[in-house]
Amino acid sequence: MTTRDIRLDSLRGFLLVIMTFNHLDGDISLLTAEPFGFVSAAEGFVLLSAYTAAVTSKKGAVPLAAMFATGLRRAWRIYKYHAALLLILALLALAVPAYAGYWSTTFLTADGSLARTVVAGLALAHQPTYFDILPMYVLFSLLTPFVLRLLQGGGGAVVLLASAGFWMFGQSVHPVADLETTVGWATKAGMFNLLSWQALWVAGLTIGFVHVHRGVNPVLRRPAVLLGAAGVMLLCLLCRHELILLPASLLAHFDKSVLGVLRVLNVCAQLVLALYALALLQRTAGLPWLRFIGRYSLQVFAYHVFIVYALMPFGWRFNVMGVGAEAAYHFLIVASLTLPAWLYRRLRERQRPPDVLSPSAQSG
Repeated sequence: MTTRDIRLDSLRGFLLVIMTFNHLDGDISLLTAEPFGFVSAAEGFVLLSAYTAAVTSKKGAVPLAAMFATGLRRAWRIYKYHAALLLILALLALAVPAYAGYWSTTFLTADGSLARTVVAGLALAHQPTYFDILPMYVLFSLLTPFVLRLLQGGGGAVVLLASAGFWMFGQSVHPVADLETTVGWATKAGMFNLLSWQALWVAGLTIGFVHVHRGVNPVLRRPAVLLGAAGVMLLCLLCRHELILLPASLLAHFDKSVLGVLRVLNVCAQLVLALYALALLQRTAGLPWLRFIGRYSLQVFAYHVFIVYALMPFGWRFNVMGVGAEAAYHFLIVASLTLPAWLYRRLRERQRPPDVLSPSAQSG
C-alpha cells in the first residue's frame, strides 16, 4: 500500500473503544457487547489485523527466510508488550498487596503464587483475563509467513483446508488448557482456543492477499449474497437478544471460545456486509480520533489492559452512584486511550533522524 488506509485505522480504533467499554463491564457494555449478533469486537480485531498484515506485506518473490524474519520481528514486538504488561502488574501486586488479593481470580494462578504467575505467563502457559489476545498474536505472527508463501504459490485451497481441519480439531482440544493440566500450576487457559481462532487469522490473511493480487471478489457484491448475509445477521441478532429463543443445544454452536459453527456463520455474514460497506468508502474516509488510536493499536490495547486492571478496585464506586456517574467515568477512561497513542508518536518523532535538508541538519 502506497498510503495508509484510513478506513482500516478508523475501524481498528472503533473496535478498541468497543473492547474497552466491554472490559470495563458497566451498563454501556449492554449496548456494545455483541450488539449485532454473536460476534464480538475480538473477531473483528483478529480479522482486521490479519488483513492488514497481508496487504502490507512485501510483494513479489520474497525468500521465505526474509518473510519469517519479518514475522519473527513482529512476534517479538508483540511479546515484549505482553511481557511488560505482565511484569508491571506483578510489581504492582507486590508493592500493593491489596491488588494481589483483588486480582486473585483474574490475574494470579489459582494457588495465588506471584512467581508462578510471572513464569507461566512469560511462557504463555498462563493467560489471565485479557492476557490471551497478545499471546495469540505472537503465534499468529509466526504463522503468517508460511500462509502467505503458500498463497503466493497458488496453495490457497491447501491453506483453507488445513485451517478448517485445525478449527475442527479445536472443537474438542484446547492446547493451553491441556498445558494447564500438564504443568500442574493451576494456570488459566484464557478464553480463545488457538486451534479454532487461527481460522479467523487465516481468513483475514487470505482476504487481504486476494484483494491485493486480484481485487474485490465480485461474488460478494451480488444482491443474493448480500441479502443472504443480511438475513443471517438479522436472524442471529434476534437470537442474540432473545427475541427468538433457541434451545441450549443450538446455542452451544455459538460458543466464542472454540468459534462454534453457527458463530462462524454469523461472522461470515457480518464480514460480507462489512467488506461491502468499506468498498463504498474512499481509502481516506475515517474519523480523526478513531484513526489516531487505531494507528497505534498495539500500544492502545496494552494500555487498555493495564488501566482496566489498575482501576478494578475503584470502578464499583461509580457503579453505585448511578448510570450517569458510571457513564461519565467510562467515557473518561475511553478518552484516555489517546494518551498511549500520543506518547508513542512523540517517542517515534524523537527517535526519527533529522531530515538532511532541514536547517538544523545543515547547521550541524
